[in-house]
Amino acid sequence: MTTHVRRSSRLAAHVFALAAIALSPMRASLSAQAAGRGAPASPPTAQEIAERRRAQDDRLRNDWANLQRYREANVKLGAPKPGEDRVVFMGNSITEGWATYFAAMFPGKP
Repeated sequence: MTTHVRRSSRLAAHVFALAAIALSPMRASLSAQAAGRGAPASPPTAQEIAERRRAQDDRLRNDWANLQRYREANVKLGAPKPGEDRVVFMGNSITEGWATYFAAMFPGKP
C-alpha cells in the first residue's frame, strides 16, 4: 500500500508541475496586463452599454454565425501566390488562442 501511495504522490507532483509549466505563459501575460493597467477601469456608461447592445443586436441579426470575424485578416493576407501552399486551420474558441504559436508551428507560412 505504501508503494501505491508514493507512486500516486509522484504522479500528482508531475501533473502539477506540467500544469504549472503549461500555465506559466498565461500567468506572465496576465501579470504584464495587470502591471500596465494601473487603476481599474471605470464601469461603462449607459450610452456605452446601449451602443454595445445595438452592435450585438446588429451582429446577431446580420451575421449570427460570426462569418465576418476574420474578414480584415483575410483581406490583409491576400490571395495565395501561384504555387504557394497554405495551411487552413479550423478550430474553435479554445484553439483560437493557439494562433500566437503558428509562426513556430508553420515556419515561413503567413
